[in-house]
Amino acid sequence: MIELLKFAIAGANVIPTLLLIAIVLYWCTVVVGAADLDMFDLDLGTDSGADGHPEGSLEWLNNILRYFNLGRVPLMIFLTFLILPLWLFCIVVNDLLGFQSLLPGLLTLGVGFWLCLFVAKVLTIPFVKLFDKLDEEHKNTSIIGKICTLQSTVNSARIGQALVTQNGNGAPIILMVCSRPGTEVNSGETALVLEYQPDKRCYLIEPYTL
Repeated sequence: MIELLKFAIAGANVIPTLLLIAIVLYWCTVVVGAADLDMFDLDLGTDSGADGHPEGSLEWLNNILRYFNLGRVPLMIFLTFLILPLWLFCIVVNDLLGFQSLLPGLLTLGVGFWLCLFVAKVLTIPFVKLFDKLDEEHKNTSIIGKICTLQSTVNSARIGQALVTQNGNGAPIILMVCSRPGTEVNSGETALVLEYQPDKRCYLIEPYTL
């Protein structure tokens, strides 16, 4: 175990190890509520022309990103399934080839990155189906215009949770919500559900006092 730790921080493996540490720290902050799952999400939307298709020279880049499921699953989920296999690849290959220094390690990292992009694409396919299903369920749920109670403080950059009470004895509906730029809604306050934003996978709300 000690030898593995020493090899993991050796010059050839230091970059993938730092990336892995960053991912672990991120998920720790998510668990304790200091970060949100969607805080680093990509917005792949572009301006549309008269034919409804994206304009500009970046359409090809958006198509490539979507091919690898970026924009279809939260960015940090994709990076997790990219960096973990990449770290394992670098550790194994550098050990087999006897690489110890940074320069040959960069070669391994470059090759591993492109290979692990396809690994991450395969590993995130179940999450694509999950988030597509959640988006469809949100579209079919009539909660626009209803009042929710915040379970955590939210703003335009920070997504949190809110509860919508159903008529009758049904269990409350848990929503992921955010507010307009410059508006913050604190935990325990009530808000009005305005619309569902598929790009953020959350509902837009505004403060509303009963």
